[in-house]
Amino acid sequence: MRTRLVLAAAVAVTVLLIAGAFTALASSGAHTATESYYVKQTWHAISGPNVKEGKPTDIYAFQSTIKTLAGKSVGSVNGYGTNLRQPFVAWNLTAILPGGAIAIASTENLKDGPHVLVITGGTGHYLGARGTVTLSDAGDHGNLAVLTLQPY
Repeated sequence: MRTRLVLAAAVAVTVLLIAGAFTALASSGAHTATESYYVKQTWHAISGPNVKEGKPTDIYAFQSTIKTLAGKSVGSVNGYGTNLRQPFVAWNLTAILPGGAIAIASTENLKDGPHVLVITGGTGHYLGARGTVTLSDAGDHGNLAVLTLQPY
């Protein structure tokens, strides 16, 4: 009987601690932040034995401009993708923005949408950044890139 009472008390204290942690997190103002940009490719190159077929290990290197939604140039993206077995590509990208850089590394299925890449870190204003970049077609603007940044 005593063991059940001690166990019940331990469970109750644990639940209260967890509830308190969630309440503290909610009241701390911690929330995700979003930033939106247009990203348009300006240069690319492909290496590999047969670039028309996109064989595994082919590498696609590129550079893109980053513009605000109002059309002002504010940075660039440089990076490369390594073809894995189709339709998968492993991306390694760096986005240079006002106030810092964002590192992006992700493996993506090119057939599925939306295209979501993982933010793995950053510098300056983005030091310790974590989150995602969701890309969607924006016609003549290139792609709409929506950064969803977790609290850091």
